[in-house]
Amino acid sequence: MANTRKDQASPSPSEHLSWSHLSRSTKPDLARVFVQLENGMKYYVPVAQTSTIHDLHEKALQRAVKFGFQATVEDTFLQTVGAPAITLCGEDSLLEVLDLTEASTFNLCSLDDDRSRSATTPNPRSNPTGTERAEAGNTEKNGIYVRWITLEDAIFHTRLSAIQADDSVVPGNITLHQFYNIAVARFGKAENSDDPSRKVNLFLKDCQLGAKNNSLSLHDLKIHGSKSQPLDVFVDVDMSEERISISDVNESTDLKSLWGFGTTTRGVCTLVTSLKMLVKEIKTGSCTLDKVLGTLFELTHFPPLSIAFRHLYESNVEESTCASSLRVFAYALHILCLQIVPSWICAALEMALESSRQVVAWLSALEPGVLLTAHKVQIKGRKDQDLLLSGLLPHKYDVKISVTNDSIASNIEELVIALDRKDEALAIFLGRAMHKSFSPSWNYYFQLGIWKEMVTHKKLQAVQPSDFDLLLQTTASSKNFRMVGPLQLGACLASELPLITLSSAGYVSLYDQEYYQCSEKRFFTWDAVQKKEVLKDTNPGQYLTQKLEPILADRKKNRTFEVDAWGDQIHGATEFVTPDEAVVVCMDTSYSMESAMEDGWVTTTGVLPSRLTEVKEFFKNLALRVSALRLSTYLGLVTFSAESQVTVRQALTPVHLNFEDSVEKLKPQTQTAIFDGIDKATEMLCKLKEAHPGVQCRIILLTDGEDNDSGHFPESVGQDLLDNDIVLDSVVIGTNFTKELFKISKATGGYAFAPGTQQGFFQIFLLETLVDIRTRPDIVKLPWSPSQSWEEYLPKSKDMSTAYEFPPCRPHPHHDDHFIALRDADRFLTRQTNQGSKTAGSVHAMSTRSTSTEITGTTFGASGSARIILSEVKEMVRNPHEYMDVYVSEGNLRWKKVAIRGIPAREVINEEEWQPAYDEQKSSLSSILLSISWEQVESSFPPS
Repeated sequence: MANTRKDQASPSPSEHLSWSHLSRSTKPDLARVFVQLENGMKYYVPVAQTSTIHDLHEKALQRAVKFGFQATVEDTFLQTVGAPAITLCGEDSLLEVLDLTEASTFNLCSLDDDRSRSATTPNPRSNPTGTERAEAGNTEKNGIYVRWITLEDAIFHTRLSAIQADDSVVPGNITLHQFYNIAVARFGKAENSDDPSRKVNLFLKDCQLGAKNNSLSLHDLKIHGSKSQPLDVFVDVDMSEERISISDVNESTDLKSLWGFGTTTRGVCTLVTSLKMLVKEIKTGSCTLDKVLGTLFELTHFPPLSIAFRHLYESNVEESTCASSLRVFAYALHILCLQIVPSWICAALEMALESSRQVVAWLSALEPGVLLTAHKVQIKGRKDQDLLLSGLLPHKYDVKISVTNDSIASNIEELVIALDRKDEALAIFLGRAMHKSFSPSWNYYFQLGIWKEMVTHKKLQAVQPSDFDLLLQTTASSKNFRMVGPLQLGACLASELPLITLSSAGYVSLYDQEYYQCSEKRFFTWDAVQKKEVLKDTNPGQYLTQKLEPILADRKKNRTFEVDAWGDQIHGATEFVTPDEAVVVCMDTSYSMESAMEDGWVTTTGVLPSRLTEVKEFFKNLALRVSALRLSTYLGLVTFSAESQVTVRQALTPVHLNFEDSVEKLKPQTQTAIFDGIDKATEMLCKLKEAHPGVQCRIILLTDGEDNDSGHFPESVGQDLLDNDIVLDSVVIGTNFTKELFKISKATGGYAFAPGTQQGFFQIFLLETLVDIRTRPDIVKLPWSPSQSWEEYLPKSKDMSTAYEFPPCRPHPHHDDHFIALRDADRFLTRQTNQGSKTAGSVHAMSTRSTSTEITGTTFGASGSARIILSEVKEMVRNPHEYMDVYVSEGNLRWKKVAIRGIPAREVINEEEWQPAYDEQKSSLSSILLSISWEQVESSFPPS
């Protein structure tokens, strides 16, 4: 009775991936289509999914030559396989007509009358006689036509109705166990093997079919199947070698045996993490469970997938009983990824799931036209009745199932069935169909009263590989599925957790927090392979950055980073790229730094701060400015006191957040080994230069300048800096011990600061040229000559010796623009504002990625920063300062020049009067600069 004909058998999942029109091997975005000649020969033609029928026609003829078929496009045509055959036009899209033909095959026909009949055109002599029709009708009445539907069949056909039913009928009185054996003989055989080796699970459209060891018949279930409306049986072919729950997966797991198809560890982690995030979306109300179930059906036409997802949702993707459900979901996503992901990202079939985050994000955003609801059901034998969970399923039925069959002895079996609705007839049907063969304690069923419409429903078209770039960007901006880079983790709110990031091994993982030990928080990552990794470091982003840097460098080199890139990476940010500059700050923590600053350091009365307090503030502000300006700068911290107490507090890292923790608890201790500290910083920078040869290296020294315990000498330290092209910026406070340090700064082309007031000290870290060395003019090194001793070599004069002597900047590209004084610009600004209001609409229509729109005369009408800047400029016009002039570029308000003159001599009676006037002047300038702090401002302060 079993139908085992190999020519009719649907291919197994692994076979389908080798020939289906939407599966791919070396080029995943190619379609494979079969073409059949009039002599019955059938061959495949690989073409792009975006091809037209004309493209297919030409390629089919090119390949037909190899088989002795000589013809041209003009004297042949293509038509569909099936009855009636449909002749196709050359401009038709291949994807649009694939659902019109059978088995992805087209007939290549000749226009010659003698050869015009297709190989599949029905033969008139094949019409059945009256007797034959009567026999056929009798067979249909007593037997059942079955349409076997595998996951691949469902996905690769636009409609389920396009899948043909078997020519052979199955007797209605066959037992479900015998029916199961038919399915095993047909689908359970591996390639090149006659022995069943694959597990087969059967489903009806409503529920799972517990056919194995079930003595009921198809007629007992009261189901039918005619030639026109066959019985739809969905076949899940389990190719996995062993049942492994996700909790048992590790680095040594054989991934081929996990789900039965080739994948990568990276792909497994991406899929499971994305699936968990989809479950989170449902539980937080971002989308509904019914919506996701409907979307899965619209994308695949495979109800068992929706049932599998319901199991996964209920278990939160964790219970071992859902290993089979996860396998079904993973294989469905594997096939969808092969359809959607272009070959430049998915270079091999095994890599498909590495892009599953984007595919899951896409399907979660779809609005299905079909809404499905999966209802709970539990079925137990009478002896297991105590296992029922009271209250969850309120309606319970004691069902006696009587089995009457000629080949099986009559028996009566009692079951207890719990439903979430009152329906005894449904309880009997589900009890008979599911029986006790399902593995989860809870199962689910659908009530699809409109199955006719479902069978003819057109499957939702998948995203084309050519649109994957857009899918990358859309996913990067989504709320839940975006990849959050390590540098961005510190800015995420607790309410946003969990979110997706990369673990220390580079796997797509969940990032979350947990409470332990008196409500303390700690952060962790979780992925399917590493499981939970608690990030004990005070800065999790910094820890992950250091671990990921070599991994991501390799992925970028191999062009496999795009699917894991976070939003600003996709739009061209510089995180994890080669740094432009590396800076090590050397901080003095010796006993002398405990001394209070001298009188006159601050203008206010009260307790004077210590030297260490001041350098801590300097360092924290410097780190914040480097971070705020988003510079491609690696920053590190070395503290030193005695020779044996030189410590790397922070290795060189692009992470600049939470640096405050590195210095807040520092206490002064023992002697001072300045040059040993500089030597340690030099060692760190030289090591970084090995990995990034083009990086500019610098040391910023914060000290009171008095060395008394170094094992290294100033001359040797200075020579090392020169030899390795490292600049030393010296900042000395509290003493006049500057000679040795200012010599090294002069030799290496660095700054030499010795501020006498707190205001002058804090003004140093505000200098653009201190924050970013690229803004300085070309570095000029002045080393001592070979004939000159270190003692004879003169130190550099200190920088910023007066309030007006700012270090020079590199000329700005807009330096030579035509500038207008604000006092004369009112009429100009009014005219441009009026012009801008006419173009505001076009500005609003611009892409949100255009965040750096030029603020010119044509964009004054825009909202946002342009309007704010214009408002501030007008405010400066209305309130000019007595000692300052501001000039703006005529073509772009972002660029300004500020000229400030000193207090006129006639207004200065003595220093006590001069200082408040100077402070007022600087305060006014600061308020103006702060009001436009998001712009680059070019400043010029010539003394009057």
